[in-house]
Amino acid sequence: FETIPEAPSTKPEAADGFVLRTGLRSYPAFRFDLSALPENVIVNRAVLAVVNDISLSFGPTFSVMVSEIVAETMDDPTARMDVSAISDESQVYPLSYRKNLRPKVDELIEFDITLGIQRAINLVNEEPRGFLLSGIEKKSAFPVPIPDVTGPNYYYRQLNFKGLNDPDPDNRPKLKVWYSVIDELSGVGN
Repeated sequence: FETIPEAPSTKPEAADGFVLRTGLRSYPAFRFDLSALPENVIVNRAVLAVVNDISLSFGPTFSVMVSEIVAETMDDPTARMDVSAISDESQVYPLSYRKNLRPKVDELIEFDITLGIQRAINLVNEEPRGFLLSGIEKKSAFPVPIPDVTGPNYYYRQLNFKGLNDPDPDNRPKLKVWYSVIDELSGVGN
């Protein structure tokens, strides 16, 4: 691991590109401004879309989990999350996963974060949360079998994502939200 370059650790560095890697556990986190959504929306679907630079990514097929992460943990530049923090549902709440991602093949990768956006819109959490992309660290994260259920010593893999400064807007990370607007909400308790 001595020859592996450092992962971007600041927002300006990550704007040029960011990584998700197992082994050294470099896991990116995002937060979105949802104020542009109109009032009285019902979120039907929400997707976090990122573009993987297949010329730089490497490793065998693996699964990536997307989770909510508390802002306090996400915003602390000195914080280092270990496996126990990722397993702590008071800090990280698993939402969904993508299985069988191929670092040298899968370019556009979309993660279903519908539940997380619905929870944000409905103010389920007392504090704002972001979204964390990570390897799957424990078997019980999801109720279905996952082909590469892994432990703390699983094989090194890396996805290199294009950042917000990419010259092609189609390559930049984005949040896609499909929603319905209800003009008047009534019938509380019905």
